[in-house]
Amino acid sequence: MAEISNADAINAFSHAPTTLIESFGDEGDFTRKYLLNPVLFSLLGEVTDKTILDAGCGQGYLCRLLARKGAKVTGIEPAEPWYMYALQKEQTEQLGITYWQEDLSTWSPLLNTFDYVVANMVFMDIPDYLSALRNCIASLKSHGGLIFSLLHPCFEESGSEWKKKGEVSVRDY
Repeated sequence: MAEISNADAINAFSHAPTTLIESFGDEGDFTRKYLLNPVLFSLLGEVTDKTILDAGCGQGYLCRLLARKGAKVTGIEPAEPWYMYALQKEQTEQLGITYWQEDLSTWSPLLNTFDYVVANMVFMDIPDYLSALRNCIASLKSHGGLIFSLLHPCFEESGSEWKKKGEVSVRDY
């Protein structure tokens, strides 16, 4: 099997249907809204005036939630349609979010810039995740925090299956 490059992964995300991009809504999809967001906000605590990088921000839902809570947010997203959706939402509701279209693994981080970096369900989709992780860490201020979530390989079902069944099944692990 041929290895997947970052360009391949970005290209795949760039061909996502518009309905998928829009389905995240204002609070993320089901899994993010009910499982991930509460944990992220608990770990972050009070975010007013904190500088936060949403690394791999997708369509920017988390950027918008954080900005509404008073954070100074920057979102990085490499895939054009997701990035453009986030930009359009910022033009509609100006929250002061800065968006960059960059590949986290090749991005030149602004050193010592952010109080927090949040990579919500991102590193698992980046073939060169070590470079992306190093860049995220380099962008943190001294004593800054890195918060990331990722899908464990034993969980194959989507959030919609969890919603229907009330459980997550583990198979072939």
